[in-house]
Amino acid sequence: MERRFWRRQYLINSRFQLRWSVLLGLVAALGATLFAVPFYGTLDTQNRMLNKSLKDAERIYTASLDITVLLMNIPETSFETTEVAGKRFDKAYAGLESIKQAKMAMVERNKTIQTLVWMSVPALAIIMFIFGILVTHSVAGPLYVMKRQLEKYGDTGQLDERSLRGGDEFIDVYATLFRVLSEKNRHSTK
Repeated sequence: MERRFWRRQYLINSRFQLRWSVLLGLVAALGATLFAVPFYGTLDTQNRMLNKSLKDAERIYTASLDITVLLMNIPETSFETTEVAGKRFDKAYAGLESIKQAKMAMVERNKTIQTLVWMSVPALAIIMFIFGILVTHSVAGPLYVMKRQLEKYGDTGQLDERSLRGGDEFIDVYATLFRVLSEKNRHSTK
């Protein structure tokens, strides 16, 4: 019956595993930063343009209000013209308010996206660090088992029959090592 070995300790060769996991995390953070900086800058530029257009629209509205008030107070302006100008101004004001709200919503959405972009940099680094631990575990585990087998063979001349886990690397190398040492052991005991 084949014994199954479960991962109980993920850091088998901590120096090897941490070095490569940190390197993987740093590369992920660098890559994410190279993406985040221009993207953040683009959103920041868009926010500045939206804020400037809001201020400009407010200035245009104020100037239009002044002109409308002047037109309405000119004695030669008929009541109907004043009434039409007032309705147009109210309609323009309602449109300006809806545009203003939409632009302010875009600015808020862009700020949220900027926050998420910056939060993704360390998050991606942490995820890749953990991924690095898991991937290097499938390398460090078999090397650890082979090292223990060689040490035991060197001390006692005996081998423990043990298989590697299914997802491990170097299964073929381990099988070859086990076969060669077993044959050598058989030949030396004859």
